[in-house]
Amino acid sequence: MVHSVDLQSGSIETIPDSQNLRTARLSPDGKHLAALEPYRRELRVYNFEGKTWKTLASNVTGDNLNWSHDSQFLFYDKAWGSNPAIIRVRLTDGRQYVVLPYSKLPATTGGYVRWFGLDPDDSPIVATATNYFEIYRVEWRMH
Repeated sequence: MVHSVDLQSGSIETIPDSQNLRTARLSPDGKHLAALEPYRRELRVYNFEGKTWKTLASNVTGDNLNWSHDSQFLFYDKAWGSNPAIIRVRLTDGRQYVVLPYSKLPATTGGYVRWFGLDPDDSPIVATATNYFEIYRVEWRMH
C-alpha cells in the first residue's frame, strides 16, 4: 500500500488500488505518483486529478525510480535479463529510450548493489557497491 501523509494536519490517506506497490515517487509537479509493482514487474503511474492508475512500462527488473525535473519522464532500471540499462519513459505516450546501458559501466566481480539518481539536467548519477569475498588462512607459531 502507498500512503500520503499531510505533514500540516497529520492526516494519512491511502492511495486507491496501491496494494503490492513499492518505491513510490511523487512527481515534482505533484500531479502524479509513480510506483513499481514487483510481481508483474510493472511501472505504474497514478494521476491524482483523474484518480486512475496506468501501466507505463513492463519488464522493470530493478528497484530504482526517478522523475525528470519537469515531470515529463520517468527513469527506471532494467537491472537483470538481456541488455540491462537505465531507461527513460515518456509519461504522455510510454515511449522508451535507453539512457545508459549498464555494459558501458566498469565490470564488477562478486555481489554488487547499483543505485542511480539524476543530476539537475536529468543525467544519471550511478553508484555501485561491490563486495569482494576473500578467504585468508593465518598460522600462528608460538616460540
